[in-house]
Amino acid sequence: MYLIELVIATGLFLGVFSSSIILGQLIGSRISRKIGKHIGIVTGMITQVLFTTLSFILAFTILPLKILGLTLYVERGMIICWALIPSAILVLTIIYSIINNRWLKISARESYCPTSYFSIVGLITLLLVAPFGEELLYRGLVEGYLILTGAPMVIAVFFPAILFALTHIIPFRRMFRGNMLWLMILEVFTTGTLLGFQRWMTGSLLPSVLGHSFANLGGMISYNLLHPRGRQASPNA
Repeated sequence: MYLIELVIATGLFLGVFSSSIILGQLIGSRISRKIGKHIGIVTGMITQVLFTTLSFILAFTILPLKILGLTLYVERGMIICWALIPSAILVLTIIYSIINNRWLKISARESYCPTSYFSIVGLITLLLVAPFGEELLYRGLVEGYLILTGAPMVIAVFFPAILFALTHIIPFRRMFRGNMLWLMILEVFTTGTLLGFQRWMTGSLLPSVLGHSFANLGGMISYNLLHPRGRQASPNA
């Protein structure tokens, strides 16, 4: 049941994701060579902008604006999702990193992303561009399409969270070794599930954007301050 809808949702996701990654790498590498900046930062920024642009074009074409979730309105009873869930994600991310700090000392790769994520470009990418671009793709386009087809909450929330976790294997495999990689993927899946539930309950995409930004903020705080190699391995995107 809902197999066809899941196949279509996967196709929509792959169309945006693969196009953004390929174009981001091509454009980012050229710009990096010209301006002399670290290619990871530039490519990441461009890829996130492409996520946003392509997701919006595709979603706006096939989804009603209300289903897409680009609205500030939420019912009074759902205000809790605006405040508590993002705050809980921030706290849980920091606690998770503190608990696993001992493991990270032997698991984090030192060579990945030597440019500090406390730079202006890093802050803009992780706290603004990435949360909006990725939420528009996962919770806006994919979850919005599943909601439009009448899929139950379990499918509409968990399927985008699975895609969200799987795609983070790509950057995380260069940052973490062994079991730590899969523990980080599990953390991303948990965060994605909370964001998807938040989007489902409120009908708005913006609370999940805020939650995603808080998750990245928690990662930046813990990995750059608590972990001695944090400035070379910031976790979320």
